[in-house]
Amino acid sequence: MQVKTERLVTLIDPEALVRIDSYRWKKRLNSRAEAVRELIEIGLKTRTAPGDEIGVQAPDAVEA
Repeated sequence: MQVKTERLVTLIDPEALVRIDSYRWKKRLNSRAEAVRELIEIGLKTRTAPGDEIGVQAPDAVEA
């Protein structure tokens, strides 16, 4: 299986950025991007209701 890596560009308010940077330094992560990836994974694991399927492409998603 080929792993795809895609760039995701987003705008983040200054308060959230401070919280991301704080998380990064507490965890001693190498980059802000690594911190964001970890936080996304944590959020997906804790905010997903039982029975929801993670990793399934949304019906309206467009493949490049």
